[in-house]
Amino acid sequence: MPLATSASNQSCCYADPLQRGYPAAPLAPKNGRLYDAWYHKKVVLKGVSWFGFNNKQGMVDGLWAGGSSAATDFQAVVYELKLLGFNTVRLPFTFDMLKSRGLNQVQKCTSSTKSSWAKRATDPDIQPQPEYAGVPNPPVYLDVPVTSRHLCNTYLPSNNTASIERLMWTVQNLVANGFYVVLDYHPDPTDTLALDVETFARAWTYTWAAVACLPNFASDIRGRLLLDLLNEPDKIGTAGLGWTR
Repeated sequence: MPLATSASNQSCCYADPLQRGYPAAPLAPKNGRLYDAWYHKKVVLKGVSWFGFNNKQGMVDGLWAGGSSAATDFQAVVYELKLLGFNTVRLPFTFDMLKSRGLNQVQKCTSSTKSSWAKRATDPDIQPQPEYAGVPNPPVYLDVPVTSRHLCNTYLPSNNTASIERLMWTVQNLVANGFYVVLDYHPDPTDTLALDVETFARAWTYTWAAVACLPNFASDIRGRLLLDLLNEPDKIGTAGLGWTR
């Protein structure tokens, strides 16, 4: 599943995009606020930061936990985040990691049900406890072959290619599950790439070309993806970029 390598090569992307699921309403900024572009209601982002594309994982972190699939399987954790009431996921990344191969995320695990996922997302002190059997189905269902059901994350993109492919897949998956996504360039303070304006702009151009090349960009991704161009610019290098706002 090749991705575009430059802004001028827009031909490619994923041959088999994920099922559409239930994307949230696209966002429409107005007067410093975010609105639902469909119903024109104010939108409050309730987010969680899921790191991993900014370290050697090359995927969201924590999928190595083992044990129950409720704690180890990507799709189970995404569903639990949804049940907890989050509507936004921030994905910190570095450009170097996107060019590198990540780690294999396939792990042995024991199977669990959506009822057990819902229980993990419920305050244990709530009385009476809800009827977990009536919990709704996840927005996206990823069929796992019978031969792989003792393993978690078998459906994730391979780690044999650059991690940007996994990032694009993750963006598609989260949007299909009804989340807004924040792509956050989150370098280590020793990473001075942002001090070179041309290199910094070229890296973002390549990354955005990969996003815009996704086959469901126009229908699903646009309006549901936010960019944090540079995390904590005052921490870059020894003196930062000198930004005051």
